Amino acid sequence: MPYTHFTQSERIELQDLLSRRLKCKELAYRLNKDPTNVSREVRRGRKFDGRRHGCNTNSTLCSKFTGCEVAGICEACAGRKCATCSRVDCTKLCFDYDKVECRYTTRFPWVCNGCAARSSCRLERWSYSANVAQAKADDNACEPRRGIDLTGRELADLDVLITPLMKQGQSLNQIYMAHTDDIPCSLKSLYTHVNKGEVGAGRMHLIDAVARKPRKKKLKKSDRRIPRSSLAGRSWEDYLALNQDVRDGRWEMDTVIGRIGGKCLLTLLHRPTRFQLALILQGCTAAEVVSALGLVASAMGRRGADVMYLLLTDNGGEFFDVNGVEGALGCRLYYCESYSSWQKGAAECNHKYYRRVVPKKTSMDGLDERDCALMMSHVNSTPRECLGGISPIEAIVPIVGQDFLDALGIEAILRDKVVLTPSLLS
Repeated sequence: MPYTHFTQSERIELQDLLSRRLKCKELAYRLNKDPTNVSREVRRGRKFDGRRHGCNTNSTLCSKFTGCEVAGICEACAGRKCATCSRVDCTKLCFDYDKVECRYTTRFPWVCNGCAARSSCRLERWSYSANVAQAKADDNACEPRRGIDLTGRELADLDVLITPLMKQGQSLNQIYMAHTDDIPCSLKSLYTHVNKGEVGAGRMHLIDAVARKPRKKKLKKSDRRIPRSSLAGRSWEDYLALNQDVRDGRWEMDTVIGRIGGKCLLTLLHRPTRFQLALILQGCTAAEVVSALGLVASAMGRRGADVMYLLLTDNGGEFFDVNGVEGALGCRLYYCESYSSWQKGAAECNHKYYRRVVPKKTSMDGLDERDCALMMSHVNSTPRECLGGISPIEAIVPIVGQDFLDALGIEAILRDKVVLTPSLLS
């Protein structure tokens, strides 16, 4: 039995069969359709024909209308039967009102086509017309694709809302999650309006709209900086051999470089919550990494080994001191494969928030611990779609506790106060 939409010719045939008062199964057999499909088509496509002339008041729908003697329900008229009054709808006041509905319009066939009592019936009348049903079907097919056109006033209000937030460095996705109820369109439509220049600060303020990562020259295998002895038992294959639950709770470690030879950032991202720490390093060296991890361990306290038990990082030379890293945190360290930054993609993607504040090739020599704490507060207060619209700070507090955030100077920022531009540190 084909499961297809009704065509114009099938609707014309359906109209003719309904006038013969056939049963639903027999009608469906003749049309080669499912009975349920036929019943739904009739109910969706029928039109209301009103009621017989002279029976327009609701009181005529009452089962007791013929012999009704009720009078004086309201003060509109005195001594007059309420059933004959057209000034007030007595059906809303009378406790004895019992509406009569035709059994042919409350279930199949749903319409009065072919009914012998149609001309004299005082009840509500419905009919099925092939032309009307086809017009309804065409309209229903087009309606979801028409979209919602915003008025000039709505566009102006939308512009007032998102322009300041875009200039603060917030992405449209972040703005949409924080103001879903205030934005009268979908996220995709919001991007369309901004790209067309109808609202917002312009396409150039869209995060990553025109950014392109330059190609990097691949190093030879002989240039690998991590000693092979350090990779023993800590390779990507060894990491994949771990239990899935253990891998899901990992922290991803990386560095964000400023001026070559100057200060840089050590980042630690908790994969489940997307919470990322950024610690200032005086230089991109193994000793600085171990020293910074020691500060994290002291701030986290006893629960450090339970929370930060697994680290995944790349083959950078600053991470070759395996014993120092594992000793500082009491964790197990694993390395990604060469040229495979996607294996710790969450940390790599999260760096874009810090790069909005400190663009590439910008010196970090002027940054201190307070600047890092400020950046961490704003970055981790940004709501994430992967977390259901909450921020990483809200997700991490039940795990590490508020004391850990206080020790690092991290605090929650109101969503509309989040700034992710270089002006944050100015």
